[in-house]
Amino acid sequence: MIYYLFFFSGHGMRVPDKNEDEYDESWALYDGLLIDDDLFYLFKDFKFGVRIFVISDSYCSGTIIDGFPKAEHKTFPEDIQIRIIKNSKSSIDETKKATLSKRALKEEIKKSNIKHYPNVLLLSACQDNQWAVPGKIYSKFTKQIVTTWNDLGLRGKIKYREFYKQILKSFTPFQSPNYYHIGKSQPWNRPIFS
Repeated sequence: MIYYLFFFSGHGMRVPDKNEDEYDESWALYDGLLIDDDLFYLFKDFKFGVRIFVISDSYCSGTIIDGFPKAEHKTFPEDIQIRIIKNSKSSIDETKKATLSKRALKEEIKKSNIKHYPNVLLLSACQDNQWAVPGKIYSKFTKQIVTTWNDLGLRGKIKYREFYKQILKSFTPFQSPNYYHIGKSQPWNRPIFS
């Protein structure tokens, strides 16, 4: 079985979707924003059967792997969004141009003849409308992942959802890590990396 592990720890934010009254989740990278729609397009190019395991330790990351936003949530005030985007060497206009609307994304997928959706599992530090608690060395989420892994000696012994439930035990409703997948669920109903 082929796995691809994708770990991101950094700033995340929600940006308005240009053509809809929705928001896109994004990661704030050094040179711009990486939006959930763009991640979806990257993941769809993986060969059938590859399992993509994403760990996102960032704000507003509950559905960062989903190119189809499902609901409106509270977001950063617009002045903070503008400041973050400008500081990341981007502009709101460029971000909006790069962001596909939900309708346009669906049409693009139909045109591209995708025969399968990628099997992607996300463990995120928080929900789309939440902030992740930082720490001195590691964030609370990353620290809990490492602690849980080391304490339980998990490789090949515990299923992904059970790993998530162990991590979740140390959090409050103010920061609720998320377990979210796209594609078929069966590949994730097995011990980690097996």
